[in-house]
Amino acid sequence: MQINSSYMYRTLEEINLSVYAKNMANIRAKIPEHTRIMAIVKADAYGHGAIRIAKAAIENGASYLGVAGLAEALQLRQAGINAPILILSEAPYEVDINLVDYDITQTIYSYRTARCLNDIAANQSKKVKIHVKIDTGMGRVGCLAEDSIPLIEFLLNLPHIEIEGIYTHFAKADDALSDYTLMQYKKFQHILSELNRRNIHIPIKHAANSDATHHFPETHLDMVRIGLSLYKNILTLKSRVSHVKQVPKHSSISYQGSYTTDRATMIATVQLGYADGYPRELSNIGRTLIKGKSYPIRGKVTMDMLMVDLGDNNDNITAGDEVVLIGNQGHEKIEISEICEKAQKIPYEIMCGINKRVERIYIHS
Repeated sequence: MQINSSYMYRTLEEINLSVYAKNMANIRAKIPEHTRIMAIVKADAYGHGAIRIAKAAIENGASYLGVAGLAEALQLRQAGINAPILILSEAPYEVDINLVDYDITQTIYSYRTARCLNDIAANQSKKVKIHVKIDTGMGRVGCLAEDSIPLIEFLLNLPHIEIEGIYTHFAKADDALSDYTLMQYKKFQHILSELNRRNIHIPIKHAANSDATHHFPETHLDMVRIGLSLYKNILTLKSRVSHVKQVPKHSSISYQGSYTTDRATMIATVQLGYADGYPRELSNIGRTLIKGKSYPIRGKVTMDMLMVDLGDNNDNITAGDEVVLIGNQGHEKIEISEICEKAQKIPYEIMCGINKRVERIYIHS
């Protein structure tokens, strides 16, 4: 017998692909016509489901997809996605033959990986595309700016390597007033100028992430890499009330008795906890939406459940009623930014932290 899970969900992540398309259109409107968009879909598209989001990205104008590693790239290829895919860093081990077989573009910043990739491509009688990453001040991965020209000249002499792109990554582009981004960009531009002087022309030059795309238009170049901006307001996190009971004044709620009721009240138990990705830091300070109204979380958020204070329960909330933890309900809204401020986290942590046991559905509206 087939089970209809839409009637049985305990916690649900609803992803609005129409809003995703609008976000893509907003980026398109900010950049020059010739500038491409790379949609970042690493970490399972920040927890939204890499395959569905990658398809939506391509359908709405993305030219490239960005992932963290080979396994993520292969997942997309095996789902029938044929768009160019860039792995955004080198692996700490030898290059896998699947990278060549599945036409995946590799980031390069070391001689070791370059030689290995060239040898594998030679054995397959193929040529593989790469993008060279320059560390202009992020301090994470990439070839140091002062070492970049010798590396690129080395790569040009590898017969089975095609340098399709060159890029850098900004560390402080979220601060529109910071000189640091402009310093990094100046370093990158100096390298590009030197390459041009040596008559070395690399087709795709890219530097701007989401923040730089908004704050530093001079960095748009041939392609922008967009992550967080594409995921704005596309997610609704829902659960259900599983139990409602009246408790007397001075009742202890949840582990360690971190909340004690100051009056007789109705407490609702919700089928969602930190194992689903809801931050435990929101114990006693978070809130929920039920029947279009805001209700506070009381006591510690537990692994699978949390408790909500309904007061007199004038809305007659009962088991099975929908609870919104992130998103809209009626005229009320809980945005990820509110969650982040209270939990002292960043949006990426919240989105990526939503557990796989949370069912994901995709809607258009």
